[in-house]
Amino acid sequence: MSNTTMNVKIYLDTKTTEQWAAVTQAIPKGYMCVELAENATLLKVGDGVNTFADLPYTGAVIDVDQIVKDAVAKELEKLGAVFDIKGTVASVSELPAENNEKGDVYLVGGEDDDDLTEYYWTGSKWDFMGTAVNVDLSNYYTKAEVDGLLEDCIKSGDTLILNCTL
Repeated sequence: MSNTTMNVKIYLDTKTTEQWAAVTQAIPKGYMCVELAENATLLKVGDGVNTFADLPYTGAVIDVDQIVKDAVAKELEKLGAVFDIKGTVASVSELPAENNEKGDVYLVGGEDDDDLTEYYWTGSKWDFMGTAVNVDLSNYYTKAEVDGLLEDCIKSGDTLILNCTL
């Protein structure tokens, strides 16, 4: 499987020890609570009955980032082979005949072409996949422009909680 980078962010309810001390209602069953202690990151999981203070820690120090990375990697493995763009050739006759792997993709066309055709290796032959069209994006916001517009809307110290029942 090709190395694929996904820009996925998963946020758990994370608070300092002092902030968790102020939570007095029962933590819903399965709700993960990350405690940022002075020298450690700790985890408690709600049981639907106990408050945060009464829940046991799940273990010693945990690496939440690694847990999330492992979970995402496991899900990616289930997807199977993905396309791997190998490069560009000027014509279909220049597609490599050997050492191809299933899912390899080549763009076919000249450097000055606005549209490039896409071919993928099926495991036994090159097959037409579609056309990559050169699109003029000059009328769209750039990431920097969107970040600038959002800067006044969301501050780094703001807390955003989605789908929470606490």
